[in-house]
Amino acid sequence: MGTGTLALPYAAQQGGLVFNVIGLGAIVVWNYYSADCLLRCLDHLPRDVDVLRVRNDQCNKANYKATDQIGISESDNLLCIPSSGPPDGTTTYGVIAWHAFGKSAAIFSFVDGITQNNSFRICGKVIPSLVITALSCAEDISFLSKFSAFGLLALALSFAVIFWEGVKENGWMGFTHILRLHLFPESLSSASSWFGVVVFGYGVVPFIFSFKDSMENPEFIGLSTKIGLSIAYTGYIFASNCIQILFSPKHFFDGDVLQALPNSLVSSIVRIMMISVVAVTAPLISVPCGKMIEGKLKIAATAYRRMTRIVLCAVCIFLAAFVPGFVHVISFVGCFCVSCLSFVLPPLFRLKLRNEVYPKYPIDATLLVVGIATTAITSTMTFHDLFIS
Repeated sequence: MGTGTLALPYAAQQGGLVFNVIGLGAIVVWNYYSADCLLRCLDHLPRDVDVLRVRNDQCNKANYKATDQIGISESDNLLCIPSSGPPDGTTTYGVIAWHAFGKSAAIFSFVDGITQNNSFRICGKVIPSLVITALSCAEDISFLSKFSAFGLLALALSFAVIFWEGVKENGWMGFTHILRLHLFPESLSSASSWFGVVVFGYGVVPFIFSFKDSMENPEFIGLSTKIGLSIAYTGYIFASNCIQILFSPKHFFDGDVLQALPNSLVSSIVRIMMISVVAVTAPLISVPCGKMIEGKLKIAATAYRRMTRIVLCAVCIFLAAFVPGFVHVISFVGCFCVSCLSFVLPPLFRLKLRNEVYPKYPIDATLLVVGIATTAITSTMTFHDLFIS
């Protein structure tokens, strides 16, 4: 659960109440199967993979072996998946630069909701951007992981305040008129927007090896994934359907949920907390992404490495200034990047690895085709929406 949770009421608005409940469950199952698919790829790796230049990065071993006939550099460049990982080996699958872009867009969206004063808006966007850039130049950012708990606290507080404001403003009126709301998406574009936000919100597959490596008992990764996804599903139902129904009498969600808050001191404090959380956690995305670029360009000097990260942050911040809201960004990122990593590459890898011994695996082949089709269609629709908005 992260910043993308703030877009879940928008997803429920786009997808419809019934479709959202069913779809959230379906994405949970799909994520679990893909994560399990990726983990089982290790069972088909030959022992000589351990001596390759891919170090001890388990997923990169699977990437190397599964794509050796396709061309590993082409697959790397397509989705920004590092074949050898960053210099210190802190990532196990790949870091998407679009996530850093989404973080900047989130900050800009939160700042715009605090005040209409242009001077304050400029300061509110510049200062967090400078903080992200400065932290991204640090050699060791492990201390920033401690702010993850603070981020969950801020997120919980945000939804508590939002729920209270919804009850205070509308009472329970929305639940008495629930049949007036959309139960299913009105168009393919709406369904695509829903899919992108939800897939971005889960996003467990690209980091499954990181989760496994951080566990004291990694053999329980399957059970832990089931429990985590189940908890996320329950929380996402509340954050999407319940909040959307609560505000339905007077509010239409066309952006993040914080836009439903009135202009008050409490709502401003909530937005400032979210800005602070995003500012100090964004380097957890931008730094590994910068290391990936440095590895590709073979940049070793400290000064040039810092310059690379400054340029990366500057590009993301510059692009974020031109998007209408971060919900459109994460919707496209979810449809293109996260969907590719979660629903296309895992079955592709396992089919390639298993086909060396076994001829047919219809489930993996079917999910690969469905993943490719879903990614292509939803990415096209959400990019069109992002462009015209």
